[in-house]
Amino acid sequence: MSTALLVGSTCSIKYYLGGTSRQGKGIGGEWLLWKLILMSKNSYKWFDLGGAMVTQLCYRRSSKEQTKYAGVSSFKKGFGGSLKRYLGQFDKAYNKPLYSAFLWGKTAILRAFPVKWTL
Repeated sequence: MSTALLVGSTCSIKYYLGGTSRQGKGIGGEWLLWKLILMSKNSYKWFDLGGAMVTQLCYRRSSKEQTKYAGVSSFKKGFGGSLKRYLGQFDKAYNKPLYSAFLWGKTAILRAFPVKWTL
């Protein structure tokens, strides 16, 4: 089983997230992204795979973080697209106490239910 979340605009489509179950990997589920790219070729000018942890572009990241995402970056670079440098992602807190509570809750949930990555 495989799934993907894509959002399209007039000329581009962005891949936000996706995944393949262990059972799906055994029957070719990992090809979903490639099939989506091929299907979107006629309707969209750009297919955006999102960010990449590339050493030259991520000067503020530790080498440990860069190594952690090296496989994902290599996968994305393998499609032959171009890398573009953007400012990054930032949050604007309009209600600081509520935003602090959100961050605390997010951290507590991630500690209570750690994500286990398997390849």
